[in-house]
Amino acid sequence: LFLQVYGINPSTIRVTWRYVAPSVHEEPLTGYKVRVWETDKDVSQANDTEVLIGHRLETTITNLTPGKTYYLRVLAYSQVH
Repeated sequence: LFLQVYGINPSTIRVTWRYVAPSVHEEPLTGYKVRVWETDKDVSQANDTEVLIGHRLETTITNLTPGKTYYLRVLAYSQVH
């Protein structure tokens, strides 16, 4: 997954990524989750932002603490029928 992060201001970033094509043996994608958490915290404390298929492959993450370091992960998901 190709990911780019752009700083907007000290507490806001814009995240963009490229579409992931599932294989023929996988369910169609439903959307993406952008997961953000502080590097000194556990991933269980992460905040997720959902972006559904059909929308632009980008989101804005706000309320970041200036001076803190964060991990960021974009996860593609499908809905199992």
